[in-house]
Amino acid sequence: VRALQQVGEMSLEQITARDFPLPGLTETLDGVLHQLRSGRGFALLHGFPTSGFELPQLERLYWGLCTQLGRGVTQNSDAGLIHYVTDGKLRPRQGTRPVGDPGPVELHIDLSDTVALYCVQQAPDDPPSVVCSSMTVYNEIVRQHPEWLPSLERGFIWDRAGEEAPGESEVSDYLVPAFSEAEGIVSCRFHPTWIRKGLARIDAALSDEEEMIFDFIRD
Repeated sequence: VRALQQVGEMSLEQITARDFPLPGLTETLDGVLHQLRSGRGFALLHGFPTSGFELPQLERLYWGLCTQLGRGVTQNSDAGLIHYVTDGKLRPRQGTRPVGDPGPVELHIDLSDTVALYCVQQAPDDPPSVVCSSMTVYNEIVRQHPEWLPSLERGFIWDRAGEEAPGESEVSDYLVPAFSEAEGIVSCRFHPTWIRKGLARIDAALSDEEEMIFDFIRD
């Protein structure tokens, strides 16, 4: 709360880690960073405040905490820094992304290095959330089907979800690798829905082998 008072009415993009000091959480957040970079790849925090604040204050609390973990970036065409996942009045209305649509969502990688989710109010049907380690998937592919790696490293066309600039193609004009390596670090960028939609836009489809790979990754 003291950190929230310190930032006052500052806009999200103005707030930095220095503006939002959390000395009592230093050890916890260092542990979170270790898990994200070198551990299981995700962390779950309980007890973050959700009541007694207006939504703009909750946004600043959330953003302020996240500044301790990295530099915030947008990953959508309207340059929003916080995306509401809801089918209510705050549901995003730009592009064709099904954010907030009821129903299951395939496991996928978002467009930033790390993504943070903050549950302010759970949906009435209490849907489960599932986290999967893309590096575990990668290791299993290496162990069981190393012959698939060239296809995954070559990559796939992606749909731009209606967020392309005027005059741009509706799909990526390059292949997006599902797995890639730089300086000994493997990273993953995989979103089966966007890949399938991108291929459909150019009247193409996954090969039989690629369908097998996608099934293996999903399983």
